[in-house]
Amino acid sequence: MNVKYALVVLICLEACSHQETWLQNAPITMLEVSKDIEYVPIPQDSIVLPEIIATCDDYVIWSEKKGNCLLKISDCDGNILSSGIKKGRALDELLNVTQILIHNRGFIVCDVFKKKAYSFSLEKNFVIKDKSFDIDEFSTIAVSGDTIVGVAKHGKCKYESKLIGGKTISKFGDYSYYGLDTEIGCGLLQGHICINEVKGRIACFSYYAGAYEIADYRCHKIVRSEKLEDFSFDGKSSGQVLMGPESKLNFISTVSSENFIYALYDGKDLRYYMMNRGDSPSGHKICIFDWNGNYVKCIKLDMPVTSISWNPDNKRLYVSVLVDGHYKIGAIKTE
Repeated sequence: MNVKYALVVLICLEACSHQETWLQNAPITMLEVSKDIEYVPIPQDSIVLPEIIATCDDYVIWSEKKGNCLLKISDCDGNILSSGIKKGRALDELLNVTQILIHNRGFIVCDVFKKKAYSFSLEKNFVIKDKSFDIDEFSTIAVSGDTIVGVAKHGKCKYESKLIGGKTISKFGDYSYYGLDTEIGCGLLQGHICINEVKGRIACFSYYAGAYEIADYRCHKIVRSEKLEDFSFDGKSSGQVLMGPESKLNFISTVSSENFIYALYDGKDLRYYMMNRGDSPSGHKICIFDWNGNYVKCIKLDMPVTSISWNPDNKRLYVSVLVDGHYKIGAIKTE
């Protein structure tokens, strides 16, 4: 082997090892997909390419990346319910599903392209559309009662809370801990947030950067900010952060229970997805944090997981997993 090439490989391996040492800072539990997951008996042809999953009572909800049906719903017996939601620009259609939030025994679907969120009720195997509201000022949201708490797309503050369809309650936080201005921070540290209504806290885990933050949305203050590894991006253009091939996907799906936060970690760089364009972002590790931001445990599965969801009714963590070339949705016991 060429000496220079060997040194480059060694340096890269050492850098990668150093970057992900934080993953080893908590006990790891190994799970086998074939033994430790109880699958919902959804017909195989009903799950094509699930992107986001959510669970509510005895229902499983997921978004599809392919086809005209953006949203599908199944009961615990595998019976498919018609969501009545199709892809399109009409008032009763969606262009894209970016979040599915469980709320008031129903769910909320966010569409950032249409800059709206739509709430639905689940009643006796019927899906009922309730109302819609604007989310134009947010990149991602959580909902508590009639209050939206989210990451703001514009302005000097990172977080904003407001009444649904009403006035702003508070604005707080910024990206100074990470040494970033708002313009770069909003792009580089974008991700999803989850909420703990009992503790009055939100957790924000970044999609493109190894970083997370816990905030108290009632007291309007940051509880804990963490930078797990060095950030990688090429710069910015027209107000947008430019990601390079070496930029890495981090926390691709984040959900929470009353006690813990579950963050699905990818760890592959964009170069991998450029070379494997048919692959959806996925990971083998589910990192578990408490609501003070402590990293307490890691669940490692032997098959790739694309999305996770916490069901507060049966206290189980659900995963969308690729098994033998087909996607399945099932539950594991964690707490």
